[in-house]
Amino acid sequence: MMKLHTPTHDPRALRVKLDELLAAPPEKAMLTKAGDACEPSLKERLARRLPWLRSARNAWNAWRLTGWSVRWMVLRLPLVRPVAGTLWAFLTGWRFRRHVTAEIGRLETLLQHAQEQNRRLIEKLSQRQRSLAVAQACQEHSLSSAHHRLARLEAGLGQVEEERKKEIADAFPACYLALENAYRGDSATIEARQAAYLEPIQEAGAGTKDAPVLDLGCGRGEWLALLGKRGLVAIGVDSNPRMAEEAARQGLHVIDSDLLLFLEAAAPASLGAVTAFQVAEHLDTESLLRLLASARRALRPGGVLILETPNPENLQVGAYSFWLDPTHRRPLPPPLLAFYARHFGYCDIRIARANPWSENPRLSENSVAARHIEKILFCEQDYALIARKAHE
Repeated sequence: MMKLHTPTHDPRALRVKLDELLAAPPEKAMLTKAGDACEPSLKERLARRLPWLRSARNAWNAWRLTGWSVRWMVLRLPLVRPVAGTLWAFLTGWRFRRHVTAEIGRLETLLQHAQEQNRRLIEKLSQRQRSLAVAQACQEHSLSSAHHRLARLEAGLGQVEEERKKEIADAFPACYLALENAYRGDSATIEARQAAYLEPIQEAGAGTKDAPVLDLGCGRGEWLALLGKRGLVAIGVDSNPRMAEEAARQGLHVIDSDLLLFLEAAAPASLGAVTAFQVAEHLDTESLLRLLASARRALRPGGVLILETPNPENLQVGAYSFWLDPTHRRPLPPPLLAFYARHFGYCDIRIARANPWSENPRLSENSVAARHIEKILFCEQDYALIARKAHE
């Protein structure tokens, strides 16, 4: 590109002036500093007459205007131009290749450095993974050991618990028998109280081989002994093995079994009577309803159901003596037991109160309030639900 050395002039204005000079005829191109026409000099006249001189002069001026550019001159010499172009292309290509080679070397160095960094990172990561694997293996081993120790401890505790439960279970039957002997009363007293229930048994025609009496929770066997003395056939069931042994020693027919399962396994209409003395208060509601339903199924038409239980109408019984037996669940008011019997289809339902309080403790006052208080404090201590299965 042409270089114009005009530090004090406007390049655009000079370009416009140059275009005007080149476009003007030669005789009008030479101007003085004031812009007036003058006579051409000898050099101008020779330039006009000799074209080669004019061309040389124009080339010289152009070279001067380019700032004496060597490249410009070389590219315009007839013989030097092809060689210079080839040399220039060679030098340019050589410099480019050298530059590219240097860049490739630099990139390879960077790549090697990056690969080295990557290798170090991979080694550190591998070491970290190995360390984590070892730590995890140690933790898993410790955890496994802890689980094994915990399993052994749980097994040991379970065995101790089972042994404790078995010990308590083995001790409970004897303990409960002793409790019965302490607070239930002697056999003669119990037989005397239960004699009042012989009448509904005889009215139902129960106690024969075809219609035996099934006593649930027979305990020490007082009721079975009383029925045997009257020549009635009876079977007793009790889940307390010590109670069953005590009754069996008296020659009574007693089976050590769960009373509900035994009753539910009985054939339909195979029993003349189902009795349970001081049993209903030991059962939860579901088991009590099962007993009522199963007894009705097992009873023959006209068979009788007798359930005796502590009487919560007596405040001394409901608030104190009822809880002397730790296996009691809750007192059963007479209307509730009667309602259950009606619900399961029994008929001729009645409540028979028994075991009256002693006549001695009575209030001296004879008012209505005193008689009511006397009733709730000193009324019968037990009652029995007596119900019959209707003839179908």
